[in-house]
Amino acid sequence: MASSGSYSEQVIDLHNKMVLEISDMIFEGCDCWDKLLGILSGSPLTPKEKGSIKSIHDLFEVLMMKQEINYGDYEKLRKKMSVIHKLAATKIKNYESKIQTQLELDEEESPKVEKSRRSENKEETGGRLRSAKGDSKGRKRRESSRTVTDVEKRKLHADMVQELSEELSMHMGDEWASFKNNMRYKLSFGGAVLEGITDMFSACKKMMAKGKIDIGKYDKLIEVVEPIDKNLVDIINEYLKKMGIEPTPKKKLMRTRSSDSS
Repeated sequence: MASSGSYSEQVIDLHNKMVLEISDMIFEGCDCWDKLLGILSGSPLTPKEKGSIKSIHDLFEVLMMKQEINYGDYEKLRKKMSVIHKLAATKIKNYESKIQTQLELDEEESPKVEKSRRSENKEETGGRLRSAKGDSKGRKRRESSRTVTDVEKRKLHADMVQELSEELSMHMGDEWASFKNNMRYKLSFGGAVLEGITDMFSACKKMMAKGKIDIGKYDKLIEVVEPIDKNLVDIINEYLKKMGIEPTPKKKLMRTRSSDSS
């Protein structure tokens, strides 16, 4: 396993937050705890390792040390955990997606940081003739004209879906039923498709696979969630702005719904 020093602060923070949230769900003394250790006993945990584990934090440390899991790759643990605690396994899957997106972002940013450092060193040795005022204006122009990269948009998309999932989940009874019903009639999703949708992540993934939405293009998603909770639309529009995309005007949405019905 690569040391934590090989990963960005954002990746480690996401990992630690995930472990903390899982520790609130599964802990020593609860039924799930004994079942989880039982599933892991023998493979991959030795009796000695099993006896040393007193918390979820301990479990993650041991499994990472044994290279059974790593930052953004918790599949082996997640699959076994899903047998005894599906909600915790889903939580891990959600964080896994966010960490993988952050890892991609870090990989893309790494050469940019190195290039920036070389440029800064060059400026320090040969570019001191520029005035502080000129530097400030140039920096502001660069910031205002900066475009959001595809990797950043993917990360924002993952964050948006995570936030939507916190507002609307299958545990919310009537609202979740309305959500699936809207997908049936507005997106023409059949029973087999809807059966595989168990959370907002799987819903958005299915919408993307069916060509209903794409990163930065959420008109159909808005049509599905708007009748349920306007706050969900506000969340989507907020992330569109972060992506540098103008939110879809309400009039356009109304025309789209009218054309669909016709």
